[in-house]
Amino acid sequence: MKITLLSICVLTLLFQCTTPDLTLQELHDQKLRAAAADEASQKISRQHLAIEMIIYEGFEETYEARLSFEGQGSITIQGSENFAGTYQMPVNFQDNYKPGTYILNIDGRLNQITALKSFSYQGAFKTFTGIEHLKALREIELELHGPVLDLSRNSKLENFSVGIHDVSNLILPERHSIQFFFLRTNAITIEQYVAILDNIHGNAMRKSIMNGGFDITISEEIEQYINANPEVANKLKELRDVLGWELSFQPA
Repeated sequence: MKITLLSICVLTLLFQCTTPDLTLQELHDQKLRAAAADEASQKISRQHLAIEMIIYEGFEETYEARLSFEGQGSITIQGSENFAGTYQMPVNFQDNYKPGTYILNIDGRLNQITALKSFSYQGAFKTFTGIEHLKALREIELELHGPVLDLSRNSKLENFSVGIHDVSNLILPERHSIQFFFLRTNAITIEQYVAILDNIHGNAMRKSIMNGGFDITISEEIEQYINANPEVANKLKELRDVLGWELSFQPA
């Protein structure tokens, strides 16, 4: 086969015609990838956790309080100067704070927070929104005075330790892996107790979650109800005798 000058020119023209098309396609793909990355970044930036923490007046000038975020990545806190800044997780605040209200607006890698913990004998959270963005949350330890705690989207929960005045403000996920459940409350109805037990028992039995704990502060009325209703008592006994859980109340 002879390669003539004409054929070389034709091949050159074909190469010049096709190469820009491929380059344009590559540029188009790059733009699509960049747009997708930008959209994902904007979605993350729109995720927002808002906390209003209050330290109540008392006999002392200041009171110790702790607040920690565990996980990977960084978070940025705006609001009260005691907490403001950008931090690499895990981050732990522990100090003596004056009575008052502390506002925290938190964004960043919320979907990488695995644990959210706080403690203060003289303080609690008054508002708490955006917890649905904590997709990786496995452990929560809080004291709440008022706000709804909607955990319906936090399906990776394993440890739950919460003090709450109004149990009707607590919404648990339908599916989870909770092994330790501790609820401190001043008042809980029979219906609320039964609903929580159904939720914890159902998930524990379904997933064979061993050696857990179930602890709720309950009234004598609820204790009597449990002992008078074998269906409710049997669920507690299954947690204890089948799965090896520790119970704060032992059914008769």
